[in-house]
Amino acid sequence: VTVLAGHRGRPALDTEALADLLVAVSELTSGWAPGYELDLNPVSVLPSGVCVLDVACVTPDQDARIAVRIHQDLPDPT
Repeated sequence: VTVLAGHRGRPALDTEALADLLVAVSELTSGWAPGYELDLNPVSVLPSGVCVLDVACVTPDQDARIAVRIHQDLPDPT
């Protein structure tokens, strides 16, 4: 929690945006049948917003895997 609130001279991170992301993921996946997975890793919390760097969705049929990879330069959070 200290890290999110800002420490060692760094700005506080956007916990509201993180909470919004968690609620959105929960709403998206709440009706999914057992066996489906959604993996967001890593998630970077910034001073303004969040950035999901990699997303994978796994279906019960292990041969079907959808992955989205986003590569971009992130702003320095300081």
